[in-house]
Amino acid sequence: MNIKYIIYVVFLVVSQPGFSQVSHTEDVLLQSFANGSEVIFNNSPYKLIPKGKVNTTGILDLNDQNILWSNQIGGYDVIIEAIPGRTIFQKTEDSTPNDFQLAYNEVTRKIAVVTGNIIVNLNNDNDVAAIASDYNLILTYDFPRIHRAFFKIDDQSELTGKLKVLNADYRVIEAYLEIIENFQRAQ
Repeated sequence: MNIKYIIYVVFLVVSQPGFSQVSHTEDVLLQSFANGSEVIFNNSPYKLIPKGKVNTTGILDLNDQNILWSNQIGGYDVIIEAIPGRTIFQKTEDSTPNDFQLAYNEVTRKIAVVTGNIIVNLNNDNDVAAIASDYNLILTYDFPRIHRAFFKIDDQSELTGKLKVLNADYRVIEAYLEIIENFQRAQ
């Protein structure tokens, strides 16, 4: 392991913030790992962190040598791994598998969770089942009164392509990814 990362890991384990805003040192580290695809949400660019992992709940061994950075934001445990796929979140009764991805917003200097949901605002009362079928999507939620539906896809690498074709569809006003960046705690 590179000595630079050992120093970062020691510093980060001691100084982890409770929210998604990061310190200057973390900002430098996260920028270096944010080298994946760029996605746009609310006119703000997010870079995916390919070595990032997100889990809703679970037990994580912070002494795992494969973990370069870890934090908890909202109800999510997030890590950056040296070798993707080697760190194991131990399942608990409350843990659920997910395809969430870790992203970084260089403008706000915050980490974010990309849930993999595609949110679609629809023209009028379009048939969401037909849209799901036309684009090989999985309908997860349908809110017909507000003309909005949530879809998932099997292959997360197709997210940007699916967004492009959905945004070009005459039945769709707008399609975008669900990205959670601001995590608030009740006072």
